[in-house]
Amino acid sequence: MLGLHPSTMATRDRSGLGDYATSAPTEHRWSPYVDNHGSVVAVAGADFVVVASDTRLSGHGYSILTREQPKLFEMGPKTVLGATGCWCDVLTFTRLADARYGTTKMCLIAKTSCREHGSLGFVTLFGSRQTLRIP
Repeated sequence: MLGLHPSTMATRDRSGLGDYATSAPTEHRWSPYVDNHGSVVAVAGADFVVVASDTRLSGHGYSILTREQPKLFEMGPKTVLGATGCWCDVLTFTRLADARYGTTKMCLIAKTSCREHGSLGFVTLFGSRQTLRIP
């Protein structure tokens, strides 16, 4: 709490504040990250995959920002990325991944496979960590 100790702080008379009457200091925190919630589910069979997600984007608490926000992103002809959580992180990752995948496709002059998409996603998310290796 910024090095402040309750015993060294002056107390104020809060008797007229009803519910706010307390002698202890209160610490307030703010974070730019919000878990916008969401669900993505996939079912795979021998020759098919079905991927689905909800379309509701939630804010703090019970507020709903929109009911029409898709959370599935087409990364290639046979590759779909489903992402939920902090929406600013999802958008940043999908834009960065799309740029890297586009560059990789141009370099390989071939269609990128699902395994290559997974490897590029892994490098994008964890590339700065030296202890992790791509399987």
